[in-house]
Amino acid sequence: MTASVVKQIESLEANILTCEQRLEQIDRSKRLGDVNESNRNELKSEKQKLKQNLIEYKNELRTLRKENFKNAILAAAILTVIAVVYMSFFS
Repeated sequence: MTASVVKQIESLEANILTCEQRLEQIDRSKRLGDVNESNRNELKSEKQKLKQNLIEYKNELRTLRKENFKNAILAAAILTVIAVVYMSFFS
């Protein structure tokens, strides 16, 4: 892993936001009716791809958040062990 978990989470959240905004734009264009039939088909295809990407991003985000939680628990456990060792030797 080259990037930290937090940076990966931030990146995925940005990707999710971008997908959601584009989906809103597509829905708005279709509602206003300012697209012809070929563009409508392209938008439908793009919408399907965006929805699939959104599902993948959300699943990956869920996994990264779990990993981040595990790392936080591990850090707290290590800190607790260090504090106990320090107190037992220097008290």
